[in-house]
Parts: sequence; C-alpha cells; structure tokens
Amino acid sequence: LPPPELRDKVNARILATSHDFSAQAIANTLQAYSVMGIIPSDTALEALCDRAVLTSGSFGAMGVCMMIRSLDVLQVLGSKPHHRIWSELARQAQTSYNDMHLLGVGQTLIALGRSPTKPKDMLVESLCERAAELRGDMDGLNIATLLKGLVSVGFVSPPEELMEAVSERGVVVEWQVEDARVALQALGSMGVDSPQLMDLLQTKVEGT
Repeated sequence: LPPPELRDKVNARILATSHDFSAQAIANTLQAYSVMGIIPSDTALEALCDRAVLTSGSFGAMGVCMMIRSLDVLQVLGSKPHHRIWSELARQAQTSYNDMHLLGVGQTLIALGRSPTKPKDMLVESLCERAAELRGDMDGLNIATLLKGLVSVGFVSPPEELMEAVSERGVVVEWQVEDARVALQALGSMGVDSPQLMDLLQTKVEGT
C-alpha cells in the first residue's frame, strides 16, 4: 500500500485538479482505490463524485459499470459516496445497458442493490432484458453473479425469458463450487422453479 504521506499528496492533487478530470480518469482513479483496498479522503471522494455527475454522459456502458463497482467496494470499505452519484449512475445505466456485457449486468445489479438509492424497476427490467439477450455468454460465474444481483435489488420475480435462459444454460455450463453455492442460494431465495438446475447445483455443492 502507498505510504500515508503519498496518500495525502494524492488527495490534495485530486482536490486541486478534479475540475479537469475526464469521466475515464475518474473511473480509473476510483477503480485504483478500490483495487488497493483504500479509500480517498471524504473531500477528495466528494470532489470526484461531483465531477462525475457533471461528466456522466461520457462514461458509456463500461465506465458506468466500472464506477458502480468501484463505489460499491469503497462503500464496503467504509466510504460514503453521496446519493447524487448513485442516482446519476443509475440513470446512465438505463441509457447504456444495451452495451453492457453479462458480468457487468450482474455486478451492476449487486452494487445498485447495496446503494443508498435502490434502482427503479424499469432499470432492473432493462438489465434483465440485456442479460436474456446474452444467454450465449452465460457461464457459471455470470449466472451466479446475475442471480445474486437480482436478489440484491429485491427483484424476486425475474422475467420468464431470463429464467428460461438461466435454466437452459445452467445445466450445460461448467460450475465452480462457490458459484454453484451462490446460484443455489439465490434461486432458493427467489422461489424459482428450476428443479433440474437446482439438483445439479446441489450435487455440485454437496460434492465438496
């Protein structure tokens, strides 16, 4: 980890130059903090979030996913990104979901479910539609992340088309034990009727 004196200098430079940050620079900066497992100062984070709100139209699908995931990690670490940035990122996700990859859809749902401002049903439905379109990309990790995301946002009645895709792909893909455990727990929480998939997942989990 960088020494405290370096962190102080970085925080100071963020405050001094945040008005010049591009959307990509903000996303990269917050991702770096989240990967290192440290948080910026409250004032530096607020400055970056304020700038992110102003430049949010430039994030694109990848940038929105990166921002949401990074802020979620920082929040878990004890930081408190303000409500405005969560609301704005949710709005941008609604406009860019058609370009999201499948893992990004699931990670976005998980993070938004833990955010101070819960996502609107319309956004969740849009993300579900995108996930169903990407059924060919479904593997154990993607399915588990998606299902965990649906539980996170409290969406207990997923669209039939999406669950058909999950059930069909889930019985033919390879599963890691932890992904199988997450998926099984999520399916149980939602009361989904997919006996073949749940039996397979149960067998995988019990085989450890």
